[in-house]
Amino acid sequence: MHMQRTGKHIPPPKEISNAEKNRGLPWIIIGVIGFAFYATFSASSVFILFLDHMGMSKLQIGSLLAISPFLGLLALFVAPSVARIGYKRSTILSLFARNTVPALLFFTPWVLSRFGFNGLLVFVTVLLMFQAITNTIAQTAWFPWEQEYVPAAIRGKFFATTSMINNLLMLLALGAAGLLLGTNPETDNFTLLFLLGAGSGMFATWAFSRVPGGAPEYKPGLGKEYFSNLISVFKDKNFTLFLGGIGLIFFATSQFSAFIPLYMQDQVGLDSGKVVLLSSGATVGSMLSAYLWGWLIDRYGSHPVMV
Repeated sequence: MHMQRTGKHIPPPKEISNAEKNRGLPWIIIGVIGFAFYATFSASSVFILFLDHMGMSKLQIGSLLAISPFLGLLALFVAPSVARIGYKRSTILSLFARNTVPALLFFTPWVLSRFGFNGLLVFVTVLLMFQAITNTIAQTAWFPWEQEYVPAAIRGKFFATTSMINNLLMLLALGAAGLLLGTNPETDNFTLLFLLGAGSGMFATWAFSRVPGGAPEYKPGLGKEYFSNLISVFKDKNFTLFLGGIGLIFFATSQFSAFIPLYMQDQVGLDSGKVVLLSSGATVGSMLSAYLWGWLIDRYGSHPVMV
């Protein structure tokens, strides 16, 4: 039994049985389906093309897209609170809050007409900051919960299967988004996709709320000594080398994903609908290979497969 600084006793989280985990697996799949539509309609190339459509420069677009990874550093500070509140509760509440952002983008035409371009820039910046903060909290809580709600023996294959389902649904969503945007999309075309994305995200979050696990916990190292322990982690040379490698990979791939849609539209001359459909190439590649990677992870481990 653990004790918080307040003296309140909190029992250790109850271990989830395999039967409970198995009952939660269908809800995970349903949630994955919903989030596939959320990601496609509310983020990816659709959102980048929307910012360009609203008249923002490449510098402004790049700065707005940098908000999310920059505020991801908050994960270092929210982890103890997330554990005390509960991984599941923190994930669900944060996702519900995050999902409101695409719906609020519906008001961008009104903000532009009422407050001008500078007002629109401030409005979108605030929304993206809120989205980044809530998404960081959700991801910080999700990763520990994710290790709990799927049986370890099938974890690699199950996540590979859900990845294939996710990619298949994203492929369908990309096709729908490309058709809806067409050659010369209006603002209403974008905002309709954002509303559909917000609804899909809310549905997916509700589905995940029915998955077991993620109870609050208080364990040694989450109190005032947390930050001193956090600093000591960076003395591990292997860990810092790993972070450096991940950072270099992100530096390369993030620029590619951020500006390829604009390059294809402005320099190559593709219309918005075709630019969105280009993303289907990466989706098909992931879908065809995901199960193989999952099987290899279960067989040989994560490290050699990642390398």
